[in-house]
Amino acid sequence: SAGVADAGLFLHGVAHAGQQIRNGDALILTQQDHIAAVEDARFRHCPMKNSWNLLLVNRSNPLPENYEYNLRSLKNGECIDVRIYSELVEMIETAEKQNVFMFVNWGFRSAKLQQLLFDSEVLIRKNRGLSDEEALAETKKYVAAVGASEHETGLAVDLDPIKPKSIGADIYKWLADNSYKFGFILRYPENKTEITGFSYEPWHFRYVGKEAAKQIFDKGICL
Repeated sequence: SAGVADAGLFLHGVAHAGQQIRNGDALILTQQDHIAAVEDARFRHCPMKNSWNLLLVNRSNPLPENYEYNLRSLKNGECIDVRIYSELVEMIETAEKQNVFMFVNWGFRSAKLQQLLFDSEVLIRKNRGLSDEEALAETKKYVAAVGASEHETGLAVDLDPIKPKSIGADIYKWLADNSYKFGFILRYPENKTEITGFSYEPWHFRYVGKEAAKQIFDKGICL
């Protein structure tokens, strides 16, 4: 039945989350870690994950080939999914009223642009003396391959400070504390790298909707 299937997915998610925080053969799962792992697994397999705003895109869940989006341009030329436009603008304008100034440095990326960025980062690392294999492995920690980047959905943005009005630490702190109020989450938290598969990115925020964002923020979980 659907209920049994859902329960199976949930239990699989919990087990997977537990495996990801093993250190060799020694399990370093504290009670707090266990609660967080269960919450992460429960959220990843909850029914509302079928919503467009909760689309999961990463190395294990590539962007669907038939994925459709409707883009809207921001003042600086960056594009985002039209469905997140009003909340994003409201968030940035609210921050400005509190003397925190930011702009969208990256919005939507086409597959072609994502590939160009990925290849460029590999080349940079090779020029620093890394082998082809080392450069590729190092790049994958920070840049998603084509089809695995949230930027290809139009639902994610990289936010940077408008200098000298603000500095990175100011906007990242404000966003970490307030973005959920506008439907956005810190997509790659520092303490979730084993789950997300990406290094900590305090500038990368993903739209998930206000209801999901509050749940993720309150429970300290991730998408």
